[in-house]
Amino acid sequence: MKTYSGCPEKMRARRETIIGPYRQHFSQSLPASKQYWTMCATHTDDQGELLQGSELDQILKSGIITLDQFHGVDIEADIIEANAAGVPGAHWHHGDLMDEMSSALRDGKFNPGIVNCDHLLMPHSGGTAYVSRCLQFLADQSDLLMVANLILEPPYNEAICTPGEYIDELWKHAQFQDAMRRGWQYDDAVYVYGGTGRRSSTVLGSVVFWK
Repeated sequence: MKTYSGCPEKMRARRETIIGPYRQHFSQSLPASKQYWTMCATHTDDQGELLQGSELDQILKSGIITLDQFHGVDIEADIIEANAAGVPGAHWHHGDLMDEMSSALRDGKFNPGIVNCDHLLMPHSGGTAYVSRCLQFLADQSDLLMVANLILEPPYNEAICTPGEYIDELWKHAQFQDAMRRGWQYDDAVYVYGGTGRRSSTVLGSVVFWK
């Protein structure tokens, strides 16, 4: 379960990889018909109130979306139940991000403007395969930003992945290559940040795609 919702480093990363890039490539805020999809984690405190500094709190305060545009997805049912009870005006989905987006598409209720794929996988351990699937699935959409956030260095573990290796791993997947042919763009940069700033903390890396 992700518990870093209010982390200053995470908030800085969202400004650098979501809010700033969307405004750079598209507009100040999502059009009213567009949606914001994300792997959401916990969004409420012990009193059931929206966590200050959580993704939804930060994105709302930025003015880039309204509450009804937010679609949070998590594989843990208790997280979704708590989020839905505390913030009923947003949309909460229990399941896998790809599965829930696919279901919304089948139901004719899918029109993403931002997708935040904030995964707890490393690039070479399933992470880039998942990102590639997402990009290929979303390739028919337009006016869309997708952020692919993966773990580069897990805590207390000698296994690491450099930013360059992250990009190299993406290009190994046929689905990623197909997605790139179908209009996705990125600037060949990986935004690197740590969760807490401690030497033992997880190091994460984000790549921003748009089309």
